[in-house]
Amino acid sequence: MIIACHHITKEFIDKTILSDITFHLEKGDRAAIVGVNGAGKTTLLRIMAGELEADSGSVTLSSGAKLGYLAQDQGLDASNTIYEEALEAKREIIEMEEQLSRYESEMESVKGNALGELIESYSSLLHRFEMMDGYAYKGEIVGVLRGLGFGDDEFDKQISTLSGGQKTRVALARLLLRKPDVIMLDEPTNHLDLGSIRWLETYLSNYRGTVL
Repeated sequence: MIIACHHITKEFIDKTILSDITFHLEKGDRAAIVGVNGAGKTTLLRIMAGELEADSGSVTLSSGAKLGYLAQDQGLDASNTIYEEALEAKREIIEMEEQLSRYESEMESVKGNALGELIESYSSLLHRFEMMDGYAYKGEIVGVLRGLGFGDDEFDKQISTLSGGQKTRVALARLLLRKPDVIMLDEPTNHLDLGSIRWLETYLSNYRGTVL
């Protein structure tokens, strides 16, 4: 089990939206929540993401697992460009890359035991960097942005100049690039053309994590 809902109930005013919802997902599962408008699909996702509190029941996420949800408040930095915003999804890899560069510079000026310790730290960090496909992150960013319908000539556009639909696509790109263990998408094909929808279907079919 990677994520589970236990007896989730939610009411708004006098209307019961969710009643005793219980299910779980395993690692690598692909599942969909299906229902008519107003059935509570978005409400359930928001509860699972921790954006909304249930009236009763609980959500359990496997220890150490990361959950990603395309929230209504996308949290985009209006001063960033499209590419810079996507780059933020790879902040951990970028910081590792910068630290590796510092280690390499330090190795030129130290000797003896200090050099041995530095090499050990460098090797350990390099292994983590490689396990996270650190050398490929820039190409991955370009591939995801292109897949979601952005042309290369749009990468330098500032977030503040984008339409609501374009901002949603940027937020979706950033979410996919973060590669959470559980990814939850609420009507993800909104604002996507047919080519981007097909790209997203292929991407998610090959995704190693759990998709809801």
